[in-house]
Amino acid sequence: MTKIERTYARIVREARKLNESYRQKYGKSIQIDEIASTLLCTEELVLESMEYVDRPLVV
Repeated sequence: MTKIERTYARIVREARKLNESYRQKYGKSIQIDEIASTLLCTEELVLESMEYVDRPLVV
């Protein structure tokens, strides 16, 4: 796994944790901008990470 792949995986893992916590507290999903500000990154990086991690694997 490359450094960028590890970064993407970490962002997605943390975003999922934040979303689960937010859902338990408020009953709805967290906004992407709130995830980005909490993780100190851009909204684009959060979205790019989610797209990359959820992409189908090509063998």
